[in-house]
Amino acid sequence: MKILIIKKILGAIFVVIILSILCFLLIHMLPGDPASMIAGTNATPEMVEAIRVRMGLHLPLHEQYLNWAKGILTGDWGKSLIDNREILPQILERLPRTLLLTISATIISLCISIPLSVTAASKHNSYTDLTITSAAIVLLSVPEFWFGMLLLILFAVELKVLPAGGFTAPSVDFWMFLKRMILPVMTTSICLAPGSLRLIRSSMLDVLGEDYIMLARVKGNPSFRVNYIHALRNSLIPVSTSISMTIASLMAGAIIIEKVFQYPGMGFLMFNAIEHRNYPMIQGTLLMFSLIIVVVNFFTDFIYLLIDPRIRLN
Repeated sequence: MKILIIKKILGAIFVVIILSILCFLLIHMLPGDPASMIAGTNATPEMVEAIRVRMGLHLPLHEQYLNWAKGILTGDWGKSLIDNREILPQILERLPRTLLLTISATIISLCISIPLSVTAASKHNSYTDLTITSAAIVLLSVPEFWFGMLLLILFAVELKVLPAGGFTAPSVDFWMFLKRMILPVMTTSICLAPGSLRLIRSSMLDVLGEDYIMLARVKGNPSFRVNYIHALRNSLIPVSTSISMTIASLMAGAIIIEKVFQYPGMGFLMFNAIEHRNYPMIQGTLLMFSLIIVVVNFFTDFIYLLIDPRIRLN
């Protein structure tokens, strides 16, 4: 077990290094020159070059990467080109909001998808199964931003029962905090639920055909116990491996959802950075998103070990 943990840690470190290189190269491949943006349109070539030297952009690419990586390790993620503020404090300020949105949406989507997937699998090829799976396919084909705009128009513009967007700290006004969270969480969770539903349903269908499920039925166990205690517990094993993919898709979707609802999280920060070509901020937020996915994937592997004894035996 210790050897496995060491391998996982070393693998995660290697992935982080590769991702940091990709983040660095991706930003440097984008058109435009940060020094020219800082200097302004009226700057002379000498002024631009002086800024390039100050930012270290005159150095070879590998030296720039090493300097940037050293700064990342020491907490110096650079400064924003827009307001000259430190990047890391801004990211850490927004990170809890994005995590709150992501975790809330994941929990609610599972509360929606698990009962529906169990119902669909236990009534395989029935009208109920067809209705649930068809609705899931339709929702999967709907873009998140479009669905979010529909909810925004319905609840904020037409019915006027919810605020259109923004964020209020729970310590300031808890009731307003809840009201502002409803639309972004609802949009994200409803768009996330169909994917989990189809995956759990497919896994449930495989498990329901196993001999131990037949034995549980023969022993006279009620359908609820068979479906939720015996079948669901084992059908969630392959689902746990998709957690990292789910988090990755949520992080990608957060950029759009947070912009639609003006939710001041990391996605909103990154969207504005892209809009204003704030390259250091793009680089920092992209790296933080990557680190979150790596950490989630790292712990997902251990969750898989805990819930599946066969892996531990191997």
